[in-house]
Amino acid sequence: MKLEVADPRIVDTMCVATVVGILGPRIRCRFDGTDSANDVWHLVDSKEIHPVGWCEGNGGRLQPPVGMASDKCRSDFNSVDEF
Repeated sequence: MKLEVADPRIVDTMCVATVVGILGPRIRCRFDGTDSANDVWHLVDSKEIHPVGWCEGNGGRLQPPVGMASDKCRSDFNSVDEF
């Protein structure tokens, strides 16, 4: 499952992440393009995780995955379904 998750390294920035684990009410998120060293845990009701498309609809700043230029992200993906 893909989500938009707050990046703890960059204030006010969201990144695309994949849920890679679940433990009770917590989910483990891996930022796309990174390894497990950058995984973050959040409670399922955290205000730091959102469904894909949240940034676009709420004026958030979505950082492209590591290794992908932001202009490529804008031009190659016409909808959130393509992630």
